[in-house]
Amino acid sequence: EDPRRDARFVAAHAHDVSLRQPARSPSRRGRAARPDRRAMFVDSHCHLDFADFAADRPAVLAAMAAARVTHALCIGVDLADWPAVHGLATAHANLFATVGVHPDYPDASEPTVADLVARAALPKVVAIGETGLDYYRLGGDLEWQRQRFRVHIRAARQKSLAASRQKVE
Repeated sequence: EDPRRDARFVAAHAHDVSLRQPARSPSRRGRAARPDRRAMFVDSHCHLDFADFAADRPAVLAAMAAARVTHALCIGVDLADWPAVHGLATAHANLFATVGVHPDYPDASEPTVADLVARAALPKVVAIGETGLDYYRLGGDLEWQRQRFRVHIRAARQKSLAASRQKVE
């Protein structure tokens, strides 16, 4: 089978998001039609649950579709707000979710491995995070951040899921 004809987003609980046989372009001069090979894109890190997008969310989703963004990963940054992230993922076939607490949120409720694993067992949750170590924006004793990172990694390993990590330079 030609791998260029069938791309797959592989992740636990991701349901079937296979990109089926591409649509055929109109044929010219009686020749057989060729598959449509236009690029399709996946937004691997978005925050559509943020209040900034609340009023424009339908327009943002429409713009994504118009730009051929076929799937998006909505990143959880706080357990208190996580139901909105998961709600978006379950409401839209092309959206998926992560569960975690952002490394820049020192006052956020600390997740436990059990908290993250329980939420990760729900449909459409495909990764743990947003997580990481951020020594750029924050200073002082960041042992709490290292501990949070360990919790996220333990949960990801326990569920055999990827960790969505923040990259800071």
